[in-house]
Amino acid sequence: SLNLSSLLEDGDQGINLKLSHGDVLKINTTNIESLTQYKLAKTTLAPAKIGITVVGEVKDPGEKIVISGISLIEAIMIAGGPVDWEANKQNIQLIREGENGKIIVSKYKYNINKNHEISKNPILKEGDIINVNTSNYTKFSRGLQNIFTPVRDIITAFTFYKLID
Repeated sequence: SLNLSSLLEDGDQGINLKLSHGDVLKINTTNIESLTQYKLAKTTLAPAKIGITVVGEVKDPGEKIVISGISLIEAIMIAGGPVDWEANKQNIQLIREGENGKIIVSKYKYNINKNHEISKNPILKEGDIINVNTSNYTKFSRGLQNIFTPVRDIITAFTFYKLID
């Protein structure tokens, strides 16, 4: 059993074993988000860039190629930040494919405080999708617009017809 964090963080070559043909490596997974994982994501073992998608109420939604080790809040900022009065900053979803293809949806808050815990601002992985949800105010106003736009057009046509007649 090897702990690679001391190799990567401190350069301890004592655990850097030479592998031979036929050796089998088993790498265990973890669900713990930590500062160590953040540091490991920035090492040369991780890809230099990853692809993510930011959708919803941000100024520049779409697919983004970002540096490895980027956090959820940083990715939202790269997408232009939340749209004022339209984004629900209390309901940010991180959609991630877990083991065996299972989709995991986690909810976060948009908080740009530098002292923010990593567990509340996770490090992103290749293929992650960030959805900045719509505020209730925006949902309501868009609903009214969908209802009254056709009615407005009918009233305009009727008024125009009365003026001609």
